[in-house]
Amino acid sequence: MISLGVSVVVAAGALTTGAFVVGSHNPAVTVVSGDARVGDGVATAFVDGWAYGIPMDVAWLGTDGSWRQSGTPACMTWTGTPRDVSIKFGWVPVTSPDGNGWRQVVWVSCRD
Repeated sequence: MISLGVSVVVAAGALTTGAFVVGSHNPAVTVVSGDARVGDGVATAFVDGWAYGIPMDVAWLGTDGSWRQSGTPACMTWTGTPRDVSIKFGWVPVTSPDGNGWRQVVWVSCRD
């Protein structure tokens, strides 16, 4: 009887710990839309008071509906002059070991 109670407590603890580890290492992606300013090798989106640095080598959804795992999104290619583009993108919260945090863009959609 006691071993059953101990087993239940151990199992509950393991599930709680597992859920915490999975949740902290796989944060939910937040999806937002906004305008991005595209320059030569750099892009920044401004949404709700946040500035998001967008990597130029990021997973992206093309206008044809297919995903690319890397490379510069077609809607953000350098055209020779800075320009604004409307995009949708996903971000996750990141916290560095020293406690600083930011919102990391993990994908971009070039579809309307």
